Amino acid sequence: MRKEIVAIALLAALFAGSLLNIKIIRRITSSLYDNVLSAMNCADQEDWNSAGEYTERAVWQWDKSKRYLMVFIRHTEIDTVSSSLNDFRTEIINRDPDRTIGMGEKALEQIKSIEETESVSFGSLF
Repeated sequence: MRKEIVAIALLAALFAGSLLNIKIIRRITSSLYDNVLSAMNCADQEDWNSAGEYTERAVWQWDKSKRYLMVFIRHTEIDTVSSSLNDFRTEIINRDPDRTIGMGEKALEQIKSIEETESVSFGSLF
């Protein structure tokens, strides 16, 4: 009976840890998504200084979060997001509205992909 209780407690701890991890990843990706979207809106209005500030905030947050994310997410996904954020930042610096929006959409897609991959759904379970 004692072994069963320990096994159930371990499963409950793993489940709780998984839910906490999903919550943390959602918070990280939501904030990144909001900053990139705000930067895109500023770039669309050609407010390049504000766009740069939002982009730098997103890149800083991403760099700060990478240590945690590297434990739970495949490194190729992390590299893809890093690359798309850097491409987006480059277009903000170049002040090219069309390419900026394109790179921003690519970054948003990559960020959303991480959240969807880590979410619990019927498809992720089976």
